[in-house]
Amino acid sequence: MPKIPVNKLSKKELTEMANWECPHGHNGIDHYNCWLKYGKIKTKVGYLDIETSNLAADYGIMLSYCIKTEGANEFFGRALKQEEVEKNLDEHLIQDCINDIQKYDTIITFYGARFDIPFIRSRALFWKRDFPFFGQIKHIDAYFVARNKLRIHSNRLVSVCDLLGIQGKTQLKPIYWIKALQGDAKSLEYIKDHNEKDCIILERAYNILRKYSKETKGSI
Repeated sequence: MPKIPVNKLSKKELTEMANWECPHGHNGIDHYNCWLKYGKIKTKVGYLDIETSNLAADYGIMLSYCIKTEGANEFFGRALKQEEVEKNLDEHLIQDCINDIQKYDTIITFYGARFDIPFIRSRALFWKRDFPFFGQIKHIDAYFVARNKLRIHSNRLVSVCDLLGIQGKTQLKPIYWIKALQGDAKSLEYIKDHNEKDCIILERAYNILRKYSKETKGSI
């Protein structure tokens, strides 16, 4: 029988468990297995990563995005198309990203609270597109878990993965980012692949690190 993770549950969640009744007439605390099977609200969690042409959203555009569904071989995302580079830049890409973000209850990123999410929001505002309001979608930034629970030379995702023995990080080759802005199909495909692999290794890393930290959710 799984142990109830009391230290990771909020008072509200414990109250809901105590007031819930399973098919056998017990509450969710006494029959935790039943709570997990019948009572626990299933949430869809996604691992998000983006690639951009610049660190500042008013000087750069988004080149690609990827969201991987937790525990599944399901990916949403794409790179810019060649014709978009010349016509409307990342306008439609940003809208597609927002649409896919809204398929999830919780989004997990690495340094996303300070980069990915603000960048997407900034580009959405630039294009006059609706970005989810505060509180609509939960957000967990795995960067702060790594920074607070590890002591390594760098808190970048590649360094965390090196420590944990996680392979799969593609080499960062700036030439592809430069050519992507020219609409080069090979470069855009490379960036898209790089994006997907970052989401995969992020999930692997977070599944290890989450054991050492209380899961604190903010909002995108």
